Amino acid sequence: MQIKSKYSNEKKQQIVEDCLNRKEKDGISIASYAKLNNISKQTLYAWVENSKKNEISKPKNLVKLTLSPNKNINTTNNETLNIKINTTFCSIDIPSSLNEESLIKILTALKGIN
Repeated sequence: MQIKSKYSNEKKQQIVEDCLNRKEKDGISIASYAKLNNISKQTLYAWVENSKKNEISKPKNLVKLTLSPNKNINTTNNETLNIKINTTFCSIDIPSSLNEESLIKILTALKGIN
């Protein structure tokens, strides 16, 4: 029988990232971070190791991309709606009226910057 974790995978990743950032910035050990956050040090070490394994298996040319708005918005004919593209290294606004070919060019260029 598998025990369900009280932490989602996303929460575990956030904890690991924060732990490693604190280790780099403040010199805090993984064991100390675990104790400060009421997490078993064995558990946190396992999460860090799993995170490293996942990083190794990820393709290196991926760019984290967030598009907003993420739902349909009704606009009047006179309104201009921009789409904000946030990546790990920049943020740009593009008009929603942009044609598909131009959008593909922008996304291709962003992929090439990474």
